[in-house]
Parts: sequence; C-alpha cells; structure tokens
Amino acid sequence: MRTRCLLGRIALFLIVLGASTSVAVAMADRQVCPRSAWHQDHYQAVARYLREHTRPEARVFVWGNSPEIYLYAHRRMATRYISVNYQTGHVWGTPANDLGGHPDRKNVPAESWNNLMADLQRNLPEFIVDAAAGKLDKMDDEPLTRHPSIAAFVARHYRLDQTVLGVPLYRRK
Repeated sequence: MRTRCLLGRIALFLIVLGASTSVAVAMADRQVCPRSAWHQDHYQAVARYLREHTRPEARVFVWGNSPEIYLYAHRRMATRYISVNYQTGHVWGTPANDLGGHPDRKNVPAESWNNLMADLQRNLPEFIVDAAAGKLDKMDDEPLTRHPSIAAFVARHYRLDQTVLGVPLYRRK
C-alpha cells in the first residue's frame, strides 16, 4: 500500500514538473529564439486572415516550407505536399535546406512537379500563400514567381488579394 502511495506521489510530481517546464519553455521562447517567435507571429497573422476570408471547408495552398499556416488556419491542404522542398531542391537535413544553401535542383523528381500541378488544377485552392516570398522558413530565394509553372498557374487563376506581414496572399479569381 505504501509503495503505491509513493509511486502516485512520484507520478504526480513528474506530471507537475513536466507541465511547469513546458510552460516555462513556451514563455521563454521569444527571448531564447527570437527568429522562431518572428515566424510564429507571421504564421498566426496569415492564418487569421485565411480564417476570416474563407469558409471552413476551403482549401489553401502554401508555397514554401510553412505548414504551420495550414494548422493555424484550420484549412485543408490543396495538394499532397506539406511543403515544396521536393519541387525546389531544398532537401531537409542537407546543406541545401540551410539559409543561403544551394538547392539540389538536378535531383528534383519531375513527377513531384506534375503531381503538384495536377493537385492544384483538381482542387483549385481558394488562396495561394507565397510564404517563400514572405521570407519564411529558409525559402527566401524561392518565391513562386521564380518557378515558371506555378507562376503561370497563379497568374492565370489568381489575383493578389492581400499582403500580410510581407507574405503575399493570392485569391482565386
């Protein structure tokens, strides 16, 4: 009986310790990682705009490496790709994905572009967010205007609706 009581107290202590550590880390994030806080502010502002200007069932597409926008906006992705690392050659875990790194374009699978464009044609998202043009998540040199197929698609089907903290938001015409 005593052992169970002691184990319960230890478990409770560990839960309280974990929760308080989590809260402390979250509160310190802005001081410890100001770049992360800057990104979070941008994700939240873009997501708020999308929530306010679309219906809950709307689909959106985020060009770049900022899938947090989908989460915060509570909107469905318009493609199978959570980011465009595969289309741009910014391969995770390699120097190509570092800020200022050199993308590995020669190893970009052609089918990734074909799949992306087919998904966009099929789903025609309400908004396309150019997170790369907004300098989010190490994609500063990859705005959608740099890639002919997505740039032509956006020009044909979308118009610039708003820029939120430097992030262009294109709305379907």
